[in-house]
Amino acid sequence: MVLKSLTASIILISLVHLTYAQDGFFEFGARSAGMANSTVATSDAFSVFNNIGALHGVEDFTVFAGYRHRFGLTELNSIAAGVVKPFSFGTAGFSFYRFGGDLLNQQKASIGFSNKFGLVSLGANISYLQYKIESLGNSSSLVIEFGGTAEITNFLKFGAHVFNLNQAKLGNEDADEIPLVMKAGLSFTPNEELMVNVETVKSLENEAQFRAGVEYLIIPKIAIRSGIETNPVKGSFGLGFIAKRFVVDYAYNNHSILNDIHDFTIALKL
Repeated sequence: MVLKSLTASIILISLVHLTYAQDGFFEFGARSAGMANSTVATSDAFSVFNNIGALHGVEDFTVFAGYRHRFGLTELNSIAAGVVKPFSFGTAGFSFYRFGGDLLNQQKASIGFSNKFGLVSLGANISYLQYKIESLGNSSSLVIEFGGTAEITNFLKFGAHVFNLNQAKLGNEDADEIPLVMKAGLSFTPNEELMVNVETVKSLENEAQFRAGVEYLIIPKIAIRSGIETNPVKGSFGLGFIAKRFVVDYAYNNHSILNDIHDFTIALKL
């Protein structure tokens, strides 16, 4: 009984640390994870998490789901799912994200819209965040995200994204603020087989992160990926299988604190 309580306490402390450490960092998708999440200027269905302004690049009605396994502990896992629907007047997306277990969990439900104006694509997201800590109850808030991309040349794209533009807090006015997180980067695609991304990420409470990633299509249906990011230092590797109607991705990350992290995602074009 004592051992069980001690284990639960350790997990709870770890969860609290991880949850508040990741506030504002809701990037998801094994493709992105394989490139160290350096995808602010990259468009795919998971742009609903990574940069809502890039969502307009999705041309098909797509449903997707994903699973992130951290450090061999189910209490540290994340799941996500969503749907993206292009219209004649823009592209809409709905997504759901959950992190944690019974002791503590964090949930995020979002609805967003993106549209393109010439060489510029802009989008906004409204997210409902909910935190639950055992014995402390629930707290929640509405968060606004804004992002966009711009085609500098045919092979160079710029992207930027702001999380918590409305500077929302959890619960009442005396509650802790949800971090304001800003990121910006470039995506360089000299040909159809190669993509190189770089970006920086900054929250008001933490030092800036630098991220870099590369994706290479060794054959039209198989992609290999790699990346690195700082604060903390984390290397990544990924694989992708790209079929006509579905995409399956896997990513492995070696976190300096959490050790191994595995990401699995699938996207189906209907």
